[in-house]
Amino acid sequence: MNLPLYRGQNSVVKNAGKHVIKYPEKAAELGKAMVKYGAIDALPNDGVKVALLNLYWEGVATRFIKESVTSADVLKVAKSGSLEKTIQVVKRGDGAVAWLEEGRLVSGNAAALGTVYDIGGSGWIHIKNNHFQYQGHYQFAEKFGAAFENEEKVKELIMNGAKNGQKIDTSGVYHYIEPNSDKSLELIIGDNGYVVSAYPLKG
Repeated sequence: MNLPLYRGQNSVVKNAGKHVIKYPEKAAELGKAMVKYGAIDALPNDGVKVALLNLYWEGVATRFIKESVTSADVLKVAKSGSLEKTIQVVKRGDGAVAWLEEGRLVSGNAAALGTVYDIGGSGWIHIKNNHFQYQGHYQFAEKFGAAFENEEKVKELIMNGAKNGQKIDTSGVYHYIEPNSDKSLELIIGDNGYVVSAYPLKG
């Protein structure tokens, strides 16, 4: 594991780095414990906290710090979700943070995505199973255009929706108009900012 060097880094980070080098297979577990039990909150500033997260998850924290997303926002994701399974993070105009994770299936079939409709799952794998190519239908492409047969293009659409969509009600429903097609995407976003689901709006 390659560890970045931070000038004047806190001794806590140095000690964490030693543990990661010695027990690389335990890195994610150690990181989760630091976040879960609040040990990371005792560190002096967000920069040192992110440095620690980078040690545990091989630079993943820094990857999300761009545009308006700050180190404090990444820390919120680490506390509320699974940072190591996070695909992308955005910040809305109202200051709220939203993020998409790899997700999970409950009743879908990971071995044969798009064959069994998933009920109760969330995140990207749930979206991919139910709406990206369900039973041979590319729902995003059928609604927004052929370019959306591409997974990365759909993820980009979802994150644009999470960032710029309009909140419809208190249950976490958002609507976003895809600018080229003028068609609408519906998203379900949890109170903490976790993107539960996203799909083309019917009609």
